[in-house]
Amino acid sequence: MTSPSTRRESGWITRYIAPLLPVGLAAYGLWILLTGRATYRPGRGSSTVTLLAPDACLAGLFFVFLALLVTALGTSGRMEKWLFRVGLCGALFCLLVEGARQLMGLAVYAPPH
Repeated sequence: MTSPSTRRESGWITRYIAPLLPVGLAAYGLWILLTGRATYRPGRGSSTVTLLAPDACLAGLFFVFLALLVTALGTSGRMEKWLFRVGLCGALFCLLVEGARQLMGLAVYAPPH
């Protein structure tokens, strides 16, 4: 049995901290969409890779759809089904298209410094 303080703490985290995850993912996705550049670090090295449009736009859309998918965890009913389906299908589509572009060598990178 949990103590009353434990229940209050978990309720506070669920109510105030948990919504920041989808908001943060959506904000990061919109930032990538607006700037047209996505920088990431593949592997464990210290080198970074910068994707340019249209690949950065696909990465931005991926994070927006991922935010929809995470939002589905906090809703119920028809909205949950809609958010889950749209989020999952959109994220998988962006991931598959970007992965195919990477494998075919069509991805657009910024020149290394």
